[in-house]
Amino acid sequence: MKDSTIKNRELYFTILSSVFLIAIWWLVSIIIGKSYILPSPWVSLKSLIQVVSDASFLPTIVMTLIRVLICVSMSIVVGVLLGLIAGQFKFMEHLLKPLLLITRTLPTIVIIVYVILWMPNTLSPIFVTFLVTFPIVYANTLEGYHQTDLKLIEMAQIYEVHYKKVIQNIYIPSILPYLRSSIIAITSLGLKIVIASEVLSQTPSSIGRSFQMAKINIQTETVFAWALVTIVLSILLDFIMKALFKKGIPYGKTL
Repeated sequence: MKDSTIKNRELYFTILSSVFLIAIWWLVSIIIGKSYILPSPWVSLKSLIQVVSDASFLPTIVMTLIRVLICVSMSIVVGVLLGLIAGQFKFMEHLLKPLLLITRTLPTIVIIVYVILWMPNTLSPIFVTFLVTFPIVYANTLEGYHQTDLKLIEMAQIYEVHYKKVIQNIYIPSILPYLRSSIIAITSLGLKIVIASEVLSQTPSSIGRSFQMAKINIQTETVFAWALVTIVLSILLDFIMKALFKKGIPYGKTL
């Protein structure tokens, strides 16, 4: 009962905050009075309906989401694999530190521009997003590995448990909470980076290209419409990922 009341209160404040932001948006658009600078919520909503009604809308959404799915899958596979190897072999952890330092500190826009120079525009969003997201999975996998109960490992060594079973029954349960947190984090982050890469690389059949074309044609209301689409997609992806993990092990921490 108490949890239900808290959730209802949180939902109430979320709706109230959203209404307040829309009201501010509407008020500022009236003050500016120029739709090409800041369209009103109603103009943006009308443009959103036109965007959604267009025949190219669904293929555009699907292609961008496929790129996000590919990036997330690649990041999970490579991040978990390297995290386990680095946890087992200390030299590998030190070997990967420079790469992680570069990907974490270098601005994403720099990575995008560089990758665009030597990769086709259909692949560059995938590769850029992978470079940015896989270190998150790697770092969380490595942290989960380091947080494994040493007493369980010592017991497994005493009873000469096969290493595959040690990984399956000791390391994996320790890593899962951290891994789940990183997967949720990189899904929404991946969507944003994929779209940003699509904008700069002019990837065909993509949300990013739709943003760019609207900007070139000075269709600010269309830019806002696609922004609303992106927000909805991000919320849906976050909701889906959390729903998939809801009954599992707690999320843990994201580094």
